[in-house]
Amino acid sequence: MEGRYAGIVTFHCAGVDQASLYHRLMQAGVMCAYRGGGIRFSPHFYTPYAVLERAMSIVLEA
Repeated sequence: MEGRYAGIVTFHCAGVDQASLYHRLMQAGVMCAYRGGGIRFSPHFYTPYAVLERAMSIVLEA
């Protein structure tokens, strides 16, 4: 819908146990949700870049 945007994204990493990835992210202080077999991020303007970088580092290591 035009003019309605959000930073919410749900993804699934092929070949990776999504529940384990979710737990690793949460243990690292990355707030996320385990929904529908995938991981959901919903960062906002107040989410520090360090948290986003930590999240991406963990996902890329998975």
